Amino acid sequence: MADHSELRRQRAHYTCPACGDEHVVPVDVHLEPEPIVFGGPGDTTPHSRKVTLECPRDHVLADVLLPLTAPAGYLVASCAVVGKPEPAVGNDVDSRRVGKDVAGPARDVYDEARKQSVEAIRRFAASLLTTSTGGVAVYFTVLKYLGLESAQPESFLGKAITVLPAALLVGAAAVSLWACQPLLAAVPMEDFDASRARYLRSRMRRANVAAALLLAATLVSVGVWTMLVFR
Repeated sequence: MADHSELRRQRAHYTCPACGDEHVVPVDVHLEPEPIVFGGPGDTTPHSRKVTLECPRDHVLADVLLPLTAPAGYLVASCAVVGKPEPAVGNDVDSRRVGKDVAGPARDVYDEARKQSVEAIRRFAASLLTTSTGGVAVYFTVLKYLGLESAQPESFLGKAITVLPAALLVGAAAVSLWACQPLLAAVPMEDFDASRARYLRSRMRRANVAAALLLAATLVSVGVWTMLVFR
């Protein structure tokens, strides 16, 4: 898989907690592509990281929350201070990267897909929920139509196989509902990107599990129906 990570050098401005003045420090920022399931903000999105810096005026160490930036479609993976802090002078802003920017129609399509991806995963999970819950009634209706009442299996295994599709459909519905569940949590600003990534990746995994259960229920249902037809 291709590595689409980037390294940008930024001059991060911050207010020194030691002296109260505005300072600037050069920082190498490692960026990683934001997963496509996220609906992220536009360019120059703020991402903060806590570091310990020496005040250039009072020469004391202080913990500082550096406001970093990431372009649309990327999040800050890590950062490293590569120089000494100095007093900020005017609009002292610099952000450079290695490689070329992605622009034009391809970038527009990517940005639009990223914006719509959150709703896409929600619609996917909701459709799985609707299909799974409705599938239970459909399954037993077809069983009755094929004459299950007159040809009920006598063994425990046969009865278990007959009920298995309904159990799989109920499981798919439960996992789909779990994938639609919102999350309320207090997340520090410096951990927001990673927390959001973990949250939406987990939702996608749950939706995939629900889809697998629904597919398994469909296959087993077809097998049960076939056995009733050719009994």
